[in-house]
Amino acid sequence: MKKAISVLAIMGLSACMGGGGGSDVSVTSAEPDPTVTAEIGSLLNGARSTMLPGLEYQADVGRVAQTHAQAMVDEPFLNIFVPGSTGCAGPRGGECDMGDALNGISRNWDEIVQMVAQGDQSVTVLWTEFQGRTSVDNVGEGDTWDKLDGALEFDGDYEFFGLGKAGSGSDTKWALLVVDPFEFWSER
Repeated sequence: MKKAISVLAIMGLSACMGGGGGSDVSVTSAEPDPTVTAEIGSLLNGARSTMLPGLEYQADVGRVAQTHAQAMVDEPFLNIFVPGSTGCAGPRGGECDMGDALNGISRNWDEIVQMVAQGDQSVTVLWTEFQGRTSVDNVGEGDTWDKLDGALEFDGDYEFFGLGKAGSGSDTKWALLVVDPFEFWSER
């Protein structure tokens, strides 16, 4: 049974609250900037137990996160669910989320962590805000983590991540997606 840990992190931090030493490099729809990818990957993997394999950036996961971030700017909204979408298996009346988008490109998953945020901030500040945030929706059976940290520290099945960033200034939207893929995922 699929489990989704979905975190809605509404952060309206302005640039003056940014700082924190991270980069403010834009992520494009084609590929995230290597600096941003490396910094997020380092922070994600720094939260993992030393007994677990590291997460790696996966281009398809990054494109799904980027598409979601851009949709949040275009619509506009700030949620893991796309308002008004229908026909998906989500817990909110069939609204679609990033997990549905992964399935749509044949990247089926067992567990995912989805996070969204708003604000012009460094990656380091964004990470600090994401850490310790409790989940909004736990879907499925079995273990579900209340925080990103728990999923990263204790669950070695998570393998891939992607990051999306769209917009500018206080209207910047972020989407982070961490994936535990089904065993038949072709990248394994």
